[in-house]
Amino acid sequence: VIRDISYDLKKKIAINMVGADTELDRQLLEAIKDPLMHMLRNSCDHGIEIPEDRIKNGKSETGTITVKAYQQGGQIIIEIKDDGK
Repeated sequence: VIRDISYDLKKKIAINMVGADTELDRQLLEAIKDPLMHMLRNSCDHGIEIPEDRIKNGKSETGTITVKAYQQGGQIIIEIKDDGK
């Protein structure tokens, strides 16, 4: 999905997944799939800059989105971070 979005936006974007071994119930995964995709698209659209702007700001031309999933206190925590503006 990120590859397709980055191609459409003419941006170079890498994704880093942390905690991919965190187990999610299929029903929970289906419930959060759309909001999760929306947040990832927002990071691509609004967070990560085009390569030229990233280079001007002293950054690598490839932006990175990190998705981290972990369990804490009986809950699943999902963090999404990007290294854009």
